[in-house]
Amino acid sequence: MGSNFIPINFKLTFDSFSMIILNSSIIDIPIKYNINQSKTSQMFLHLFKFKNEPIKEGHLAHDNFHIRKYNDNKTNINGTTLGFFLYPKNIDNIKNEGIIGIGGINIKRYVYPGYNFLYQLKQNFVINICTIYFSDENKLIIGEYPEISEPDKFLDNQRIDINFSDYNNSQYQYYLFIDNIIFNNSIVSSYNYLLFNLSSFFIEGSNEYKDYVQKVFFNEYINRNDPKCYKGESKLFGEFFYCDKNVDISKMPSLIFQIKAYNYNITLNYDNLFILIEDKLFFIVYFSKKNLIWKIGYHIIKQLNIAFNQDKKTISFSKLKTSKNQEKRTSNNNTGKEILIIVLSSFLISFLSFIINYCYDKIKEKKDKKELEFNLMMEENEVIN
Repeated sequence: MGSNFIPINFKLTFDSFSMIILNSSIIDIPIKYNINQSKTSQMFLHLFKFKNEPIKEGHLAHDNFHIRKYNDNKTNINGTTLGFFLYPKNIDNIKNEGIIGIGGINIKRYVYPGYNFLYQLKQNFVINICTIYFSDENKLIIGEYPEISEPDKFLDNQRIDINFSDYNNSQYQYYLFIDNIIFNNSIVSSYNYLLFNLSSFFIEGSNEYKDYVQKVFFNEYINRNDPKCYKGESKLFGEFFYCDKNVDISKMPSLIFQIKAYNYNITLNYDNLFILIEDKLFFIVYFSKKNLIWKIGYHIIKQLNIAFNQDKKTISFSKLKTSKNQEKRTSNNNTGKEILIIVLSSFLISFLSFIINYCYDKIKEKKDKKELEFNLMMEENEVIN
């Protein structure tokens, strides 16, 4: 961004709506952007006070953003002027150079809609709709639904658009109302809310489901003379399960989130629920004692190519075309048109590298005790370039 083409590492979040950039006057964070060094920048000298934002005060500013279209290594969309909040001080909970808020807005009379990233791209005719989704190639696709940007993979006119819920007066987060959560042909619980959370890689589940899944699947391998599965506990998250890589995880029953009003189920099978790290299979659902609602993190959002539309306030599911390699994938239904741009993401690679090194050392250290300290720092690994 700027006349000097400074690259910015942004954190993407559903927890806010505005775009925030930290100025390089912050000395303890390696910020590259300095608004005074850009010839295309503008800034109000007045220090504004903000409510319902990650920062309490800041300057209203504008500068040029240079965005490259998907699969186009030559053409830049030059000189697209976008507004943002400029913050000149350090923020304890911000460890990146900027924040792009891509949450849905539930606040009435929101004062600064013109400082939302997607809204401004639409106003500048860069995109036609305020839709985003994460492809399984670790890319953020902006302004398109999956069946439009990847027509070889997804069926046209098969999309399911579900209105997201305003749960507990949430300001920006994407929630879905779930009628039933089903596991092993049994209803684990009814009348739930499901939160989509970019601040986590994992799924946070209920303790009712923990009891079900332990009884139906894990106990068989935990209670053997030569255990093949283990139950761990983390101070940060809570309880979780992991297994030796030779365990037959295909026996794990699917986890189903039933949405009756749309006659639709979000179905997660064993492929979705386990991830191989070194020589261990980690069950990606963890269980916190304080958990009140289910939360789905980035790993599943990406796997299912879930699309989020700020304008229509919808969460959408597109249906994959059937192939031998795709039959195991659980997706859903969708349709749409528009334009597409992309911000390349290095999130998954850096995150998995961190988790592999961390977990491998911990497993070695505490294998005899059958427990693992799984204290991951998610906030530091959600940077999508």
